[in-house]
Amino acid sequence: MIKFQCNRFESKSGNPILSDAEIDVMAEDILWDYKPSLLEKPGQIDYLHFLEYYLGANIDYQYIYHDEDQNRILGATAFNSEFLKVFNRVDMKIDIIEVQPRTIILDNSLFDKGSKALALYTGLHEGGHLWMHPKAFCQNVGQINMFDEPQKSSVICCRTQNIESNSARRTLKTPEDWREHQADYFASAIAMPKSVFIKMVEQTLHYKGYRNNYVVYGGSLLESWFADQALPRYVSDAFGVSRRAASIKLRKFGYVVDKNQDRQLRMDSES
Repeated sequence: MIKFQCNRFESKSGNPILSDAEIDVMAEDILWDYKPSLLEKPGQIDYLHFLEYYLGANIDYQYIYHDEDQNRILGATAFNSEFLKVFNRVDMKIDIIEVQPRTIILDNSLFDKGSKALALYTGLHEGGHLWMHPKAFCQNVGQINMFDEPQKSSVICCRTQNIESNSARRTLKTPEDWREHQADYFASAIAMPKSVFIKMVEQTLHYKGYRNNYVVYGGSLLESWFADQALPRYVSDAFGVSRRAASIKLRKFGYVVDKNQDRQLRMDSES
């Protein structure tokens, strides 16, 4: 396994200071070391094998407990020995279980019918935390503490709003915001490696007659349908991710733009 290396960390939180472009490079280095064929053509990564046999994670499956007025917790990562609240469906009660270091817990609901893509992304998201954020959490910097003692927690719990998140549309303010963005971008970069993603999308656009290397959402009905439905579906099918995750990456890389962005791009090309 390639060890995580970063020269810059926030002094208080222990968060690595990384750009999205740096995470893209790191992800491709990891894939080259793990399974080079994933960098040759689009394909779906065996994320459970990757987490366990490459990152060295222990995998556990639970119904992770969450309060009724809070969003579901899809995954959790333990950096030290910790305790976690789970829901015991057999006895219909809350249990407190001990979690060993370097354990990724995936919520059992992820394995319901129709959640395969979300399970993949959640697993890779937690893998991003495990690989990039031990410095933050081994120093007992808590993100969510199941017992309302954030300073003592070394378990990071990720809710529905953290997975497949378009953080580009919100301001990243807190250490938690940045960690979640980095983990989610890591998931995207591993699931859809930049070089393979770019090649596939540009070939698809050229084949469909879009010579500007992007499509406009909000233009003609046909082009809007292609931008919002068909192109994300091609990406989703190729990499095994959800259409939401595919759409976010297509916009991030400028392959799907809105009318105002299209107007500005045309003005820039003419100037």
